[in-house]
Amino acid sequence: MELVLLFAAPVIQLILSVLKLCRSISIPLAAIYMGAVFAGAICSFIGMKIMLSQMAVASHGQGFCGMPALGFLFGGAFITLISTSLIAGICAIIEVRNKRRNTRYQLNN
Repeated sequence: MELVLLFAAPVIQLILSVLKLCRSISIPLAAIYMGAVFAGAICSFIGMKIMLSQMAVASHGQGFCGMPALGFLFGGAFITLISTSLIAGICAIIEVRNKRRNTRYQLNN
């Protein structure tokens, strides 16, 4: 369950970016990127809270170390920043190439 939360934001960004490149939606790529980064931060935090609550139940009232949950938070932030930046960069390159092709085609006709 928690792992699904880590990859939710990049998957949503990928879907929205493909729709943008196919011209099905008109949201700017920068807005899609910022939304994915924000959603990734929220999902990482929610996953950390879920992990902390599961660790509290498993400890049966004894103390527990919160470092695995903190690792989950930072791991989620790392996955979000790397994957969303990579997706945004690739989509921006594709969008620029599509605009160049369209302007060349319009100039030739």
